[in-house]
This record gives sequence, C-alpha cells and structure tokens, in this order.
Amino acid sequence: MKKFTILSTFIFLTTIAFAQTDIVITEIMYNSPESDTDSLEFIELYNKGQGTIDISGYYFTSGIIDTLSNGTSIAAGAYYILCVDSEALYKTFGISAHQWNSGALNNSGEAITIRDANGSIVDSVSFTDKSPWPTEADGDGSSLTLCDPTLDNVDNTNWTASTTTTWITVNGIEVLATIGTGCTGSSSVKNLTHDSQNLTFYPNPVIDHTIYFNVAVDGAIYSIDGKKIISFVNQETIDIKNFETGFYILKPNNGESHKFLITCK
Repeated sequence: MKKFTILSTFIFLTTIAFAQTDIVITEIMYNSPESDTDSLEFIELYNKGQGTIDISGYYFTSGIIDTLSNGTSIAAGAYYILCVDSEALYKTFGISAHQWNSGALNNSGEAITIRDANGSIVDSVSFTDKSPWPTEADGDGSSLTLCDPTLDNVDNTNWTASTTTTWITVNGIEVLATIGTGCTGSSSVKNLTHDSQNLTFYPNPVIDHTIYFNVAVDGAIYSIDGKKIISFVNQETIDIKNFETGFYILKPNNGESHKFLITCK
C-alpha cells in the first residue's frame, strides 16, 4: 500500500509539472539595434485558446524577474506585452506594455520560462543568437517571431526573424517586428509611396493627429484585427485624434492595403 501511495504521488507531481494552457510565447526582442542599451526589449504572450485566460500570479523563473498582478488576463486571440522599459516602448511603437520588475534578456540567448500561480510551467523557450536560430534578431533590427502559435515553440525551425516593417529606424537600422499583432509578412505590408497608383501618405508613424495624402482618396481604416473604424470619400486628410495608439490598416478602394502606426493620443 505504501508503494502504491508513493507511485501515485509521483505520477500526480509529474502530471502537473506542465500546466495545460493556451498561453504561448510568440515574439522576443532580445537585442534591439540600440547603442549601449536595450530599452526596446520585449516578450509577447498570446492566448491561442477560445476563452479569456486569467494570468494573475503568473511569474517568470528564467529570462526576467516578474510576477503578474491580480486581475491580469488575456482575451482569446489577444496578446500581452511585457518589456524592460514601458516608456521607451511606448515612445517607439506607440504601444502600452507591462514593464517587468527586473532583469534583461541575454544578447547571446537564454531560456525564458513562465509559470502559473501554482508553479507549473506554462511555457518555456530556450533561444540563442546562433544558427539554426535566426541570427538577424541579434542586433540587426528583427525580433524573433513565432508566426504560427499552434506550432511547437521549442523547435527553433518554427521561429523566424521578423520581416514586417514598423517604419521605425534606430541607429540607422530598420526595426522589424509584429509586436502585439500576428505575422503579416513583408510582402503584404508596403509603404504607400511604393504602390501602383503612386499614392503618398504621411507621416508614418502618425504623430500629429492627421494623415495627409498627395491626392484625394476613397477608402477605409481598419483596426489590426480587421474591424472597420471609419470610411472616407474624396479626402486629402484624415483626422485621427479620436484613435487609440497602435497599428492600423489603411485600405484605399482602388489599391493595396497598408499598415501604419499611430503614436499620438
């Protein structure tokens, strides 16, 4: 009977070592192209499940030091961003994020492990700055991105160096990332100055509450998840003062869709 009890306890403990969860690490910026500092480091979590997940009390045991506060949750299909410097991240990307308590990501790579409030491992990724991991993420502007969150993120072949432009340049290097959004690929996100109708729109990022076009345009603006925000007809300017900061999609009625960033409130 004692042997059965010990065996049962062992089986139970090994069963709960990894939590059954839909929270996955989907993007890592561990070495941004800054000089002498990495103020743009971030980790992106994604809820691939069908319902909201309460991540209160979740904490990191490697990579960084942080415990998420009570009331923290991630809706189905949504992202949660943690970063080393929330002010720097907002000024650069226009995205509000949770600033972790302490620590920094190792530029040579390391393990990032998050556990739930009971101590069970929720997700863990061990990355390096050497091939077969994408080496472009090591200071060359790209983040590490898991474009398909249903794939095993332990497998380095499922990770890529982001090729999606943010239209942000740091030290002469373009920052490529999909922070807070799914992967779109570089071919589907183009600057309007390059489209077939020679349509120009500026500034990008938008910093003064107004979008300007070089010609009158018909079209619409959508949120990054595809919800229409406004439609417009024969406009040379768009007032976006009531928009939240973040990424949006501009879709002219005749032409390709284009991604842009709003950094002003």
